[in-house]
Amino acid sequence: MQKKLFEQWEIENFLESFDLKKVDLYVSTTDGVDIHLSDATVKYEDYFIKFKKNDCKIRVALRQIESLDVDESTEFAKVKAKLNPAAFFIMRYKNL
Repeated sequence: MQKKLFEQWEIENFLESFDLKKVDLYVSTTDGVDIHLSDATVKYEDYFIKFKKNDCKIRVALRQIESLDVDESTEFAKVKAKLNPAAFFIMRYKNL
C-alpha cells in the first residue's frame, strides 16, 4: 500500500506508532550531510521524533516535516519524510 500524508495530525499519528520500535534510518540535508543508522530505536515525544543508537541520537522536530511518502507494498516498508526547507529522511522497517 502506498500513501502520502500532508496534514500535521496525520503525520504525527503515523510516526507515534513507531515509539520504541527499531528502524533503519538515512538522513540527508541540503548542506551535504548524510547520516545512516541501522537498527535505531525510535522515541516519539510531543514535539520531536528521536532516533537513537548507542551514543548517536538524531532529533527531528515534528513541525518541520512537510509530508510523508509511505510505501508498505514490500517486505521492508519505506517512509520518506520531506523536511523543511529541503532535507529529508528515509526510514525502513520490516513490514508485518
